[in-house]
Amino acid sequence: MNFLLQEKKLMFTSASILFLSILSGILLQNFLLRGMFETIELDSTKLDHWWFYFSSNSLTCLLIITGIFIYATPTILLLVFNGIMIGITVVVSTDQGASIGQIIWALLPHGIFEVPAIIIAGMIGLKGFMFYHKEKDKMYYIKLIKSIGFVFLLLLLASFIEAYISVHI
Repeated sequence: MNFLLQEKKLMFTSASILFLSILSGILLQNFLLRGMFETIELDSTKLDHWWFYFSSNSLTCLLIITGIFIYATPTILLLVFNGIMIGITVVVSTDQGASIGQIIWALLPHGIFEVPAIIIAGMIGLKGFMFYHKEKDKMYYIKLIKSIGFVFLLLLLASFIEAYISVHI
């Protein structure tokens, strides 16, 4: 997608916010929140259906994308929140006996689609800093819609993989 390649700075900024937030979540859980999240349980009946993952991740990415209309505020907040939650989850998983290799093995199959979708959604949302100040033509909106469609395609692939492969690892 040529449109995505043209926005390297926003893509890098989106990825940086997400990954620095993951690191922050790891540090927070290790040093400040120890013991707070160990009792969280998920409803396992929902975890084996792709729609649960798709709808949850789609709502998150849609909210991240809305930053394009409100100067990137929800984009930054949601990238930070999601990154921190991923970091906390990694630490809680290791505290419960999972090795880093096991965590990577469980996240990798669906993460190769889900993480880029979140980063691209962040890139779109970060356009909010200049959305109202930049002249746009019809092609801009077509490329924007294609990019959003690409995010949801990635999320759809990730949801099937997460429901039917990652959950069983």
